[in-house]
Amino acid sequence: MSELLNYLIFYALFAATIGFLFAMLFIGELRRWWMRTATVGAGLIALLMPLFVTAKILGYPDPWPPEGRYEVLGWQIAEVDQAFFVLVKKPGDDVPHHYKLPFRLDTALKLQEAEQLGSIFRNISLVVTRGLSDDLPGAVFTFEKVFPDE
Repeated sequence: MSELLNYLIFYALFAATIGFLFAMLFIGELRRWWMRTATVGAGLIALLMPLFVTAKILGYPDPWPPEGRYEVLGWQIAEVDQAFFVLVKKPGDDVPHHYKLPFRLDTALKLQEAEQLGSIFRNISLVVTRGLSDDLPGAVFTFEKVFPDE
C-alpha cells in the first residue's frame, strides 16, 4: 500500500509542477520572451523527470547492465518472467547493483544447486558481455568451489 501512496503523491506533485510551469506561459507580459523560453525549458525537463525517478530511485532492476565482471551477492530465479534478478558488485566498488538478466535453464539449475549447497562455493561471479541481440545482454556465471573436484 505504501508504494501506491508514494506513486500517488509523486505524480500529484508532478502534475501540479507541470500545471504551474505551463500556466506561467500565459501569465505575464509578452515583452518577457526569455521568461517564456525558460518556462518551456523547465517544463520539458519536468516532463522527463518521472522516467528518471522511476528508473533510478524506486530500485527496479536494470535490464541493460554494463559489460564487465561482477561478484554475485544474491539472486532470484523468476521462471514466470523468464529472468534472473541478481544483486552484484564490481570489484573495488562499494555500491551493489540490481540487474535483470535473461533466463537460461542450465544456469538456473546451477544457481539452484549453489543455493542448496551454498557452503561449497568460494566465489560466484558474473561476466556480462554484449549479447547476440541488442536488447539482451550476454551473461555467464562462474562458480568457484572451495574444494575442486578431483
